[in-house]
Amino acid sequence: DHRLLGGIRPFPGHVEAGEQYVRLRRLRLQLHDALELRLGLVDPALLESLVDMSDGYDVRAGDGTLTPGTRGPAAAAWLERLRNLTAGAEVTASSYADPDVVALHRSGLDVDIALAATTASGVPDVVLGRPVAGGLAWPPNGVTDDGTLDVLRATGAQVVVLSSAALPPTPPVPYTPSSAVDLATGGSPLRAAAFDPVVSRLVTLPA
Repeated sequence: DHRLLGGIRPFPGHVEAGEQYVRLRRLRLQLHDALELRLGLVDPALLESLVDMSDGYDVRAGDGTLTPGTRGPAAAAWLERLRNLTAGAEVTASSYADPDVVALHRSGLDVDIALAATTASGVPDVVLGRPVAGGLAWPPNGVTDDGTLDVLRATGAQVVVLSSAALPPTPPVPYTPSSAVDLATGGSPLRAAAFDPVVSRLVTLPA
């Protein structure tokens, strides 16, 4: 996952199970602590889950018994570091839980794409204490299809992040083309921002 913050499915109701994901997110955030962050992408579902954990939560064992979680302070500290890290950055929120929009569209679940685009949309503003932009979509691996693009545009997306492999220049050029292009989806504008998958893999390799 080459994004600053990947999607995570929220726990139903009171946060239960999965303490280990807080450790993983904490380590990932530490990788960025020394950087001067200019751009950030956050998931409302992740922020909502961390807020719930910082208020106290239960861990459900395999037999269904509940025990109090112990990672509430870690979740609160993670959120505080995130606020500090993004204080001077331009931050955008993904859809709720960053769903696989291509799979949803192909399964006839366009309504779920629309629901994800609007659920808890105000949470990032409240958690970070500042305005957070929306309207960005990031299909899995930066690959999508025309039908999904139409649904994303109809549900309020203004920018979609795609792999540069999905946007080859025509005709081919011997130089790196612009990373932003306007897509013809009909209706309101939809801009594609391309990333280089090779560079993305390189920057996520262990040191």
